Amino acid sequence: MPRNFVNLFCLLVVLCLGAVAIGAQVPAPLPVPEKKLPKDPKIKIYPLPPGHDTPGVFEGDDDDGVTSEKSMAVDSSVAIKLCVAHGDLKINGWRRNEVRVFVKDGRGFKMKALEKSQATGKVNWLLVGSTAVERAGPLSQCLAGESIE
Repeated sequence: MPRNFVNLFCLLVVLCLGAVAIGAQVPAPLPVPEKKLPKDPKIKIYPLPPGHDTPGVFEGDDDDGVTSEKSMAVDSSVAIKLCVAHGDLKINGWRRNEVRVFVKDGRGFKMKALEKSQATGKVNWLLVGSTAVERAGPLSQCLAGESIE
């Protein structure tokens, strides 16, 4: 029995030394490179027009709340470029070669032909935008009003 005890003791010593040798061969973890933070975005600041708090935003008193309506003859496959800053927007389709815009209690607007069809000579790309030229800001060309149809 003492011989079995000696064999067991020797086996444990060999296993412990082997574990220490294996642990010494494990490489250290690689350093994690530092992540660069993104640059701050460039912000363009527009000058405020006199009497306005926020540029390009409809404040309810532009052009004394004009109610206006305009229409234009167009090609049957017209594309419309439109931006609405404020108001309820309603779009109706119909079987006429005409675009009609109605703004209630809002900014004055314009309808400008951006492109005409070579086949028919009628407008096939139409811009509908605000006539407020003294306004500054990204929403200055957008329609605004109580309702836009």
